[in-house]
Amino acid sequence: MRSSHAGLTLQSQWEGKEFEWLYLIYAVNFVDWKSFDEEGIVVVDYGGDIGVQYNPVFIAEFALYNFDDFVLTGNTTYLERFLRHVNWLVTNQVVEDGLGVWVYDFDFPRYGCRAPWISGMAQGQAISALVRAYIVTHNDTYLSSARLALEAFRRGVEEGGVTLLDEQGRPFYLEYVCEKKPHVLNGFIFALIGIHDFYVVTKDPDAERLYAEGLDTVRAYLNLYDSGNWTYYSLLGKRSASRYHFLHVLLLLRLYQMTGDPYFLETYRRWESYIFYH
Repeated sequence: MRSSHAGLTLQSQWEGKEFEWLYLIYAVNFVDWKSFDEEGIVVVDYGGDIGVQYNPVFIAEFALYNFDDFVLTGNTTYLERFLRHVNWLVTNQVVEDGLGVWVYDFDFPRYGCRAPWISGMAQGQAISALVRAYIVTHNDTYLSSARLALEAFRRGVEEGGVTLLDEQGRPFYLEYVCEKKPHVLNGFIFALIGIHDFYVVTKDPDAERLYAEGLDTVRAYLNLYDSGNWTYYSLLGKRSASRYHFLHVLLLLRLYQMTGDPYFLETYRRWESYIFYH
């Protein structure tokens, strides 16, 4: 069976519970996308010395948000926005020696980030957008770009990648590959979702390994983000803003849906309960 949306055919091999068409529409929807460049690409006004910048995470998220709306409504306006932003990701991917990354061209002093710097969250969310573009268009360019992006998870930070091994050899996929390494939880999980999406589409054994190893790290680290009545944003000890705690809850539910692991369901329920007693 095939399903059609606005004249585009979605192959039946991509349907089913293993790969969910919708991304995390309510998780990324707390961003208020206000500013766009002359080509209609979302930009971020940080104010001050940073000013207006392209942020690869925001671009990938806006693409995924529009993909969700396309799937839900069949309206090709959303498809056009989705593909416009995915095409930006392809065009602006920096490729060298088999590695494709998206760089931040501005300093971010909070974590000692100096331009150009990269992000595991950007890599993962871009992969999620790219594989969806491949599913809809069957254009191998998108899958090739996603494959280049996956390479960042194979490489340590000292090799230009986004992976930091802990003392037990477990990989942590860093949202901020910078001087300070805060080990941001949501960024790690979004990276992991991107690896998962690539594996589901390609059955690539290396992606399967990166995904499995990342899941082991999440299982080992989750309690470190639990204060007992709320979650921490990172391992620097800062309590999550409400929107990030809610996002953690949603991401734990997504991990359970992806894996069926009761530990993720148990943690989801505990973290959700903090909302009602906070």
